[in-house]
Amino acid sequence: MNFPEHYFEEETREGFTISEMMKRAWGAQLELLNEITRVCRENDIPFFAEYGTLLGAVRHKGFIPWDDDLDIGMKREDYNRFLRIAPTAFDPEYVFLSAEYEPDYHEDIGRLLNGHSIDTGAARMEKFHGCPYAVGIDIFPQDYIPRDPVEFQDWTNMIGLVYDLKQAVLAPLPEPGPEFTALQQMVYKRKISDAISRVQELTGVTFLPEEEAPLHWQLQLLQNQLCQKYDREDADHIGTALRQLRFREHYYVPVDTYDTLIELPFELEGFTVPAPKDYDAVLTMRYGANYMTPKQYINHDYPFYKDQEEILKRAMNQQ
Repeated sequence: MNFPEHYFEEETREGFTISEMMKRAWGAQLELLNEITRVCRENDIPFFAEYGTLLGAVRHKGFIPWDDDLDIGMKREDYNRFLRIAPTAFDPEYVFLSAEYEPDYHEDIGRLLNGHSIDTGAARMEKFHGCPYAVGIDIFPQDYIPRDPVEFQDWTNMIGLVYDLKQAVLAPLPEPGPEFTALQQMVYKRKISDAISRVQELTGVTFLPEEEAPLHWQLQLLQNQLCQKYDREDADHIGTALRQLRFREHYYVPVDTYDTLIELPFELEGFTVPAPKDYDAVLTMRYGANYMTPKQYINHDYPFYKDQEEILKRAMNQQ
């Protein structure tokens, strides 16, 4: 992708200062999105802008000034096809993460990165517009929501049970001491053991021994399978049940919302992103009816490369 050189200059938009490095990180992310677009077109896999990327395309015709990442979504059947080809579809420098391939990756979404780590080499810097940091794009699968309210409640309860058990298994067990006695430790372990038995009983799944496959990984895979339990004919809505459970927000739209896609411009970047034709339904569901009114809100550790920046500074000072 070609950007005019002035594109990477620091500037202030809507009262928010965007640094030169953030601009370069945006450029690097768009290179990743360009690669995803290529692979998806070659394999007839639809995808669409999601979350802040969709809001930015509609409201700002590009990045939200205070946003630092790109998000896309796919219907689950398309996401599963993408999963099958992603490990070999991209150049070796790219890294595709998903729980299906990575036991220590604990997310319900996929992620494509331009590398594992910081790289100040000439090739990396040229290709990714002077951004030395590992950048990524999150890929959100959208699942069919059962229309029957009893099934919906049972389904979300089971997903929540598996998710909570996974988090408990991943959490380090405190050593016995004044604030956590040996008896409390024993009770805690027993509760986890009982929960494991309960999940096996309710799902019909038998977990493998830990030495054959980490339990947290088996729970992650089970969680992902539960999320895609229902098909389109079972549903009036599509969305993300796990995020409903984790963030207590409404994440569902009519089942046909993502059937028809259009292209929305990132004007300054000379780029377009696919988006649902009825993007108003998605944005109203996510952000409310007044989504066109900007609210300066940073929802994670901005900028995403903050820790990498400190690592690079220390490395440069040691040279």
